[in-house]
Amino acid sequence: MEIRPSFLIPLMLKAMTDTVLPAVDPENKLEVEQARLVIGMLRLISSRLPLLYRYDRTDLRHYLDLAKRLAAESRGGPGTIAAVRELEQSANDGGEALARVGADPGELESRLLDLREKVGALVRCLNEDGDAESRKVVRRIVISASRTEVERARAWILPQGWEADPAFLPPIESLLSEATKP
Repeated sequence: MEIRPSFLIPLMLKAMTDTVLPAVDPENKLEVEQARLVIGMLRLISSRLPLLYRYDRTDLRHYLDLAKRLAAESRGGPGTIAAVRELEQSANDGGEALARVGADPGELESRLLDLREKVGALVRCLNEDGDAESRKVVRRIVISASRTEVERARAWILPQGWEADPAFLPPIESLLSEATKP
């Protein structure tokens, strides 16, 4: 039995396009739309699956850089101080996983999700007991960092056809370059 998604997804696409979609009542617009959405998402997943590990590595590097910048600029009360410590520990763990050759993709994803959570927690703590100037600086850092993340996410889903001017976005592969290592 084959278990690889690279083999199974094309089979699911074939089943959806050759069997399921033709069996859907064409008068039921919602069912037709939903079947087409499933087909479209399966196509997107199939095309992006080979890039997912690189995407996660790039995203983790991005968050490691963000964590370093946020920790350096965050000052405030006990909540903020504790959140900075937790963010720094999460960044250390994420950096170790990223540096390790052959790090498991699941570990990279887990470290990335933990780091995202810690960034959010720090921002919340800053809003509660952080220094006013730190809040301003951190706000600018987060907004600046989000531009890169949003551009990468938009390029990732470009095949879905949501962009008014697709030529405006660089190819996703160029945004996943190993040259962007911290």
